[in-house]
Amino acid sequence: MRIPLTLFLILIWTFLILAPLNTFAEEVDYPYADFQLQDIYQIDDGKTIYIEQTGWGHTIWEKDKSSRELNKISHVWFFYGIAKECDGFGKILKNVLFASQKEYYMWGGIDENFTIRMYHLYEPHPHFTYHTDIGMVPDMKEAKAWCTFYEPIKE
Repeated sequence: MRIPLTLFLILIWTFLILAPLNTFAEEVDYPYADFQLQDIYQIDDGKTIYIEQTGWGHTIWEKDKSSRELNKISHVWFFYGIAKECDGFGKILKNVLFASQKEYYMWGGIDENFTIRMYHLYEPHPHFTYHTDIGMVPDMKEAKAWCTFYEPIKE
């Protein structure tokens, strides 16, 4: 009689301890099985940004708190970071994506010295040929001098 009572109390205790922990766990439905997560950022607007490393660059995804699904924002060749705020050119920019894209020469080949460009985080087509860039920086050291960056919550 003592063993079933002890087992029952252990099960109840385990449930009471583990059940609340699971309610705070972030559940995400990744778009496919071999999703390679690089970074996760918590943005001030309450959304979570997921950075996926692919064989041909980085894909930027967003997740709403009310949903388990990821929504694709954009795709870039190189991802450098997300700035919370940049104070320059007489105005304050918020949620700025720092990224590079492959830039092709008209007669063939690519520019091996990728330019780091600035885009709005929610820009669906971040590429200078679409005229969606809002600026560029020579390197990330320069960008960090006048921008505050979000830190990844998972690397």
